[in-house]
Amino acid sequence: MRLRAILMVGVAALLPSLAGPALVGAAPPLRHQQFTPPQGPLVLTRTLVRGLRDGRQIVVRRSYAVEFVAEDDGYRVNGQLLETTVEAPPRLAALAEIERKRPDEGTFPIELDRSGRIRSGPHRTPADAPVAEAALVRTRAMIATSGLAGADQREADRQLGQLAAAAGAGGQWPVDLFTCASGERQERRAIALPDGEQGEITVSIRAEGPIEGGLNSSVVRTVTTVMAGSTRVSSEAWNITRR
Repeated sequence: MRLRAILMVGVAALLPSLAGPALVGAAPPLRHQQFTPPQGPLVLTRTLVRGLRDGRQIVVRRSYAVEFVAEDDGYRVNGQLLETTVEAPPRLAALAEIERKRPDEGTFPIELDRSGRIRSGPHRTPADAPVAEAALVRTRAMIATSGLAGADQREADRQLGQLAAAAGAGGQWPVDLFTCASGERQERRAIALPDGEQGEITVSIRAEGPIEGGLNSSVVRTVTTVMAGSTRVSSEAWNITRR
């Protein structure tokens, strides 16, 4: 199998997580001028849906007990993991179990400014790990049995590692997660792929609410990747309810 064809397998699985930070990390100021989050315990549920190459999906859902604490220069969001569920095809059962048991470290606390925008927090989260790891295992196995010359195998593995590192930088939460204006916004950009190919990524964010104090009840980010004649859709949703 050609080097380019092998790499495209990894790109197809890893691109959705590459899209997040570049397109939504610097969201424009939105309509909520006064942010006064509700007091008391809430439940924040984050659901990730990632499409696989065969049309199946892997779904990772984490629920947290969260609480907003007022500080001099904004708010601190404290959180504790309540439950993790993972839905995956049988062939990914082992990876799904690893992800389900993984302690969720580094997500909280989240620091907000006075307007409720994220100032520091979960800029890098490992929730894409099951899909990314599955893609890496599958692609490296293909490299090992591809018949490529030694130099080409090393180059393929090097480029694949770069893709994985880039994907690991994904998963950034939108800075206006808690204060998005209700409705939908969308951004597009072209992205260069191996061997000079071009793809396109479209990111849309839809918010519902607000509930008490300007806090959104639901935010959904959808990433659509068009590449080499195929389209893949992944989504990430945050829902907030009273505990």
